[in-house]
Amino acid sequence: MDIAVESQHEISKEQVLSYLKKPALVINRCPEKTLKAFRDLADSDFCSDYGMTLKFLLDASLDKRMAELSSRVTLLEQKKVKKRIKLCDGNEIEKEV
Repeated sequence: MDIAVESQHEISKEQVLSYLKKPALVINRCPEKTLKAFRDLADSDFCSDYGMTLKFLLDASLDKRMAELSSRVTLLEQKKVKKRIKLCDGNEIEKEV
């Protein structure tokens, strides 16, 4: 690289340190179709912002899991359990709890 070009593109030490301090994410071993779908979503809905795309996907996943757990809890609350209770006189009764 010739000196004239180098002087036009000087980068200060502060700029380099600032760049290196930015958080980064590297994803390895990702299926090609999944990576393409992620990039397409980032490009179309998040202006190629991979961080916000990842946040959106995590939030959606957590919302789905919470909804599933909530529905399971509701089903358990609605489920009536029959319990056999032995009385002092030796008789047993069945009661829904």
